Amino acid sequence: SLITNCSPGLVLLFDDDGTPQPQYLGKCASKDTKDYLESKACAIHENWSTYAADGVDLTVFEDKIQAGVNETKNKRKATKTERKQERYHAEVEYERCMTRLQCYFGLLDAETAIDDSLESIGQAKAAVNLPTLNLNVPISFPVWKQPVFISIDVESNEYSHSQVTEVGVSILDTLHILGIPPGENGTKWAPRIQSRHFRVLEYANVVNNAFVSGCPDKFEFGRSEWVALADLARVIEDCFNILPYLGVKGSFRNIILVGHGIACDVKYLRDHGVTLFENTNTETSPRFLGRIDTAQLFRVWKQEPQQRSLGKMLDELNIVGWNLHNAGNDARYTLEALVCMAVQARQETKKSEAKESETGAEAELIVDSGKNTWL
Repeated sequence: SLITNCSPGLVLLFDDDGTPQPQYLGKCASKDTKDYLESKACAIHENWSTYAADGVDLTVFEDKIQAGVNETKNKRKATKTERKQERYHAEVEYERCMTRLQCYFGLLDAETAIDDSLESIGQAKAAVNLPTLNLNVPISFPVWKQPVFISIDVESNEYSHSQVTEVGVSILDTLHILGIPPGENGTKWAPRIQSRHFRVLEYANVVNNAFVSGCPDKFEFGRSEWVALADLARVIEDCFNILPYLGVKGSFRNIILVGHGIACDVKYLRDHGVTLFENTNTETSPRFLGRIDTAQLFRVWKQEPQQRSLGKMLDELNIVGWNLHNAGNDARYTLEALVCMAVQARQETKKSEAKESETGAEAELIVDSGKNTWL
């Protein structure tokens, strides 16, 4: 054989030595066909005794087959290990993301919680020094880097996904929440969100109803704006051109991009000519601090195996969402959900600290394993 350097079991070599030889049973594209082919394989093994009767030594053959079985088991074990590592890294990244998110809103002190020089979570100082969050008074810490959160959502023709029919954009400037208490689940900050809904003229007659209940005419936060397909990229990019109130002329504010399953929305916009996601952190384009996918953030926060839809996530957060699958509404509710998660996580952090104190745990917690508190 030309195959000489391979792991036993990964490749099985067959010689014409009287032992059973591989047989082509066919190919399948359905479970019924698979079951049928497996039944044929079982029928072949019914003749196993005839090999022994002919005096063929099956010991080597059995060892070879067992090596193949063992290799399959080892592969499954490796896959489980990889999944465990992925979960661990997701937890670490979640803690980093949630910590920074709370610092952006002024819910945590960035000087305490963030080691900005290493772009990591850093150390959480003595937990007892973290004050209880009072939802009825303004935030006590500075809003870190004073970012502007911009949430996007894209709806497309369910039968032709290249046809973008709606785009929703919602904006929350952290400078607009200064002096305003967050309220329960951040509900007092939600009215500071500005929302827009763009409908594409060329696809005005498209309403999805086969897989989702589309409602492009039911924007809940203002009036929908009609835009020609050729102007869509320019209109969307204009939403991101947020200049500072007081600062260098022509410079831009720090922006954090938000979305529920955001990678798909970004791809849609790129395909339609939006280039600002490529030209980041330059003097002539908005400065992006990063992206937050609320679907992934919520999944890891709740330690769930699968991501939830926007509607189910809103239900869990006790946010009433009207007329979902309208791009404008979805972008708005996604940003409201982000605010809610930041506030709830901050409250849970303090509860966790109190519990640690009751059990006699150490006051200083260092996040180095991805399994401690979220600071």
